Amino acid sequence: MTADDAPIQRTIPHEFLHAQQFDITRGYQEGWWWYVESYAMFFANGIRGTADYLPGYHFLRHWAIDSAMTRYNSWPFWMFLADRYGYEFTADILQRYVDPEESALEFIKRIAP
Repeated sequence: MTADDAPIQRTIPHEFLHAQQFDITRGYQEGWWWYVESYAMFFANGIRGTADYLPGYHFLRHWAIDSAMTRYNSWPFWMFLADRYGYEFTADILQRYVDPEESALEFIKRIAP
């Protein structure tokens, strides 16, 4: 693959993770929609060893992490969790049952070691 293939190299792992997210029925559950995109970016960047969307992150630092404005750019949050608690912890978030009334941040706060 060449540099011209970069969008495809980024898109395939990103969309693959969406398939897993929707299979687990998390999908666009209220309070989780920012997680869907940011975690898919975290996964794709990890697979590719890149930092896509990071250059624009500093422009959005005043937005809440779960804002619609940061849904792609907040993937460094997942990197922080992976560095602090391990990649297994971030994968566990994808697989655990969630109360439908609980937001992603509430859920993470509840299960964090």
